[in-house]
Amino acid sequence: MTIPVTSATQPMTFDEMIDHAFFMADYQESDVFTRARVGTLVNLGIARVAKEGGVGLFDMQTTVAADGGDDSASYHADYALVDPLLANGDALVQEVRLDDTRLTPILPTSLPDILDTGTPYAYYIIGETLYVYPTFTELDLGKTLSVLYRKQQALLVNGTDMPDLNRDACETVAIYAAWQMCLKDQEYDTADRLRAQFLDGLTSSTQTPAGVY
Repeated sequence: MTIPVTSATQPMTFDEMIDHAFFMADYQESDVFTRARVGTLVNLGIARVAKEGGVGLFDMQTTVAADGGDDSASYHADYALVDPLLANGDALVQEVRLDDTRLTPILPTSLPDILDTGTPYAYYIIGETLYVYPTFTELDLGKTLSVLYRKQQALLVNGTDMPDLNRDACETVAIYAAWQMCLKDQEYDTADRLRAQFLDGLTSSTQTPAGVY
C-alpha cells in the first residue's frame, strides 16, 4: 500500500484522511470497509477531536488599543468575530483572559451599566460580539485579550473538502477512523495500539487561526 502524502502545513482533504485511515489500519477498501463507510468514521472522528481535543481548540489574541476618543468607552479590543466562532453562542468559548487574568462569563442583563469602567473581570456575548466588563480604560492599553474557543466543524462530503483543523488534528482523526475499523473487525491488539495513538493525539497543541491580531 502506498503511504499517503500530505502537505506539512495544510489540512488533509476528506479523501486523504480516508486514505490515511486505510493505511493506519493496514486495510484495503472492501465490501465491509467501503470509502463511504470509512468517510462516516472520519466525520465522527472530526466531531470528537473538535469537541474533546486540544487540537480542536483555537486561540485568538488581540492587543487592547485606543480609538482616539476622550472617554474610556473608546478603548477596545477589536475581534471582528465572524462565521463559526460564536455562531452557536458562547458555549463554544472555553476561556477568556486579559493577560494572566481569567474573565468570568456573565449575562449583560445582570449589569447595572455596561459602560462601567475599571479593570475587566468578566465577559459577555451579544450576537457574534464579545464584550468585557467593566469597559477598558487607559490602564489596559497594551494588554492582551485572549479567547480560547472551539469551532463548529461542518460534515465533509466531497473528496476535496477540508476540516478547519491543522494537519496533526487530521492525522488524529484518521487514527480514530482506523481504530474504529479494527474494533469492528475484532483486531483488538491493533485497535488498542491505535486507541493509545488517538488519545495521545487529543493532547496535541492548541491551534492559532489565521488572521490573529
